[in-house]
Amino acid sequence: HRREFVASESPKESDATFADRQQTDQAFVMKFGPLAEITQSWTGDANAVTAGIRRFAATRANYLHGTALFNALYQACLNQFGHIDHAASGNLILLFSDGEDNAGNTSLKNVIDECQHTSTAIYVFRTDTKTSFGAEGPKILADLASQSGGRVFNAGNSDAEIDDDLRIIEANLRNQYRLIYRPAELVHNGSFHRIELRAPERVDSIVIRSGYYAPFR
Repeated sequence: HRREFVASESPKESDATFADRQQTDQAFVMKFGPLAEITQSWTGDANAVTAGIRRFAATRANYLHGTALFNALYQACLNQFGHIDHAASGNLILLFSDGEDNAGNTSLKNVIDECQHTSTAIYVFRTDTKTSFGAEGPKILADLASQSGGRVFNAGNSDAEIDDDLRIIEANLRNQYRLIYRPAELVHNGSFHRIELRAPERVDSIVIRSGYYAPFR
């Protein structure tokens, strides 16, 4: 089973397109700015997911300013994915954002840690194509994707290119290998362990999480 979270700062037609394409197991939709708001709770109905995405435009603007990206991602992992049996599901976040966070009170590290705890991959559609010098957004999005086992795409691509991107995501989600191993000296203390997976030369690339947390007894 797959469980996913569609998050966006503003409504995008490609958001709804992805929901229409997917044979979604379970999903919820969250809009975020200075505050995060769920516009569609967990559902297996693709039409309801699409409606939740399109309700973005109908929600009233908040008098607060800024974007709390990290808060939204952290809340999603902790409050939504945190109650799922991770051994029986594949969790992902489909994120539409420029990667800038200027209104949150948590950190990139905390978000990545929570993604690792809940086995959640982040697939990003970067919404800005022209970034100012020194902008941190692109690097933040790259870190979120690479360390959680996801990828970064460009939301400004043509319809045909976005369609190809969605096919890549679908293929990644539906065709995965789960490797299980038991370290000889594993200590059940909840500590983080970084991993490296080396593929044979015939494999062009491989996408994995940056590590895992040891279980508690």
